[in-house]
Amino acid sequence: MNKKILWLASWYPNELSPYEGDFIQRHARAVSIFQEITVIHIKKDENGIITSDIKKMVTHASNLTEMIVYYHPVKTRLLLLNKLLSSFKYKKIYKAVLRRQINDKGKPDLVHVHVALKAGLQALWLKKMYNIPFIISEHWSGYLPGAKYGVNDLNIVKRKWIENLFNKAIKITTVSDVLRKAIQYRFGAHDFLVIPNVVDINLFYPIEHPENPIVQFIHISTLQYEKNFTAIINAFKIIKTKGFVFHLIVYGTATTEHEELVKESGLSEFVELMGEVPQALLAPDVQKADALILYSHYETFGCVVIEANACGVPAILSDLPVFKEFVSENVNGIFIKSVEPFPLAEILEKFIGGNYHFNKMRISQDAIDRFSYKTIGKLFYDLYKAV
Repeated sequence: MNKKILWLASWYPNELSPYEGDFIQRHARAVSIFQEITVIHIKKDENGIITSDIKKMVTHASNLTEMIVYYHPVKTRLLLLNKLLSSFKYKKIYKAVLRRQINDKGKPDLVHVHVALKAGLQALWLKKMYNIPFIISEHWSGYLPGAKYGVNDLNIVKRKWIENLFNKAIKITTVSDVLRKAIQYRFGAHDFLVIPNVVDINLFYPIEHPENPIVQFIHISTLQYEKNFTAIINAFKIIKTKGFVFHLIVYGTATTEHEELVKESGLSEFVELMGEVPQALLAPDVQKADALILYSHYETFGCVVIEANACGVPAILSDLPVFKEFVSENVNGIFIKSVEPFPLAEILEKFIGGNYHFNKMRISQDAIDRFSYKTIGKLFYDLYKAV
């Protein structure tokens, strides 16, 4: 008989932020192949778009129940007081939701926290009140040494919270070994297991299509600092001045600053900024791309890489250890030992010139075998049975 599992997610897609923690939702869908799970996420509605007080939305799909609870914080003229009141309301709502969940559905056998801060605090409360054990799956890049904003930027209280959570968890999973090592270095030895991210192979798969008349690259990211978008654009600017022709499609939340960067680089005819879209709308352009580019300063994983690979599309990557956990040189990707524009430009020139050759079907099959919902869902299911 399967255990009763309750997920507490610090990040999760919702009506205010539809792509927030979407990789956690994909993990949930993967696990739901094997057993029932309930996910709870509490979301602050700062501007009262969904509710002026509290609103609960519940969806059911086969074995997966998702409960999103929105709350509008009490506001005063004092910023510090507003934070305290919001935190108090968040905790009060969360405990009320959990009590109701246990009353209605019974006590879970195991709580599964996704991202320790701050849903993990409720796991500590459940352990204290009901003696329910919990595991943590960590995704946050803030543990990595090069993170622009990370664990060392948190106040001492929050750092102690995280340390306490890791100490009390009966198991910790990370999406990569690089993230595992970073957490261990900061917080000491714990019982870890690496379970990577997943690919929806119903969306990302190889297709037959005519050869692109112009080499087509794709970049998918938040376009924030760590994604190194400026260096990517500068690399394309370099090869454009040499007469190379190409098409770069960019998916992500582009700001006026990004638009100006493309325009000022003289790349308006070569670069297409598409904005942020659901995966179903993103997938066709990934399938038709000749290569993905992800030239990051740091990553905890890189979901877009395995999604491109599932389509048979190779990835051009910065030389990060995390990428080497699932990408092999000249097999399903190309590494560049830099994050500067010129080395990337050199690789782009060679790629456009036809110097690289990849086995599309091999790339796809390897990604599907390693990262499908069934593969990753089974890893979590086996973990639940073991703890």
